[in-house]
Amino acid sequence: MKVELKEKASGFTERDINSKAILNTDTGALLKYKIQKHRSEKTKENAAELNRVKADINNIKNELCEIKNLLLKITSRE
Repeated sequence: MKVELKEKASGFTERDINSKAILNTDTGALLKYKIQKHRSEKTKENAAELNRVKADINNIKNELCEIKNLLLKITSRE
């Protein structure tokens, strides 16, 4: 059960009768928090994907270098 506060604070308008906790009922702030959290998670995912792509590119570069060196060895023997 909830009771309205006598002195309202920004976003905090109710108090739980059982626990006496002040409840934040600012849905705008909650939505803003969820959007910010989602963006943060997406940024982390994008950074991780970028790191994977960089690692793949470096791996391909190393393999091409190795192939080139092997081809040079083969052609220099003839």
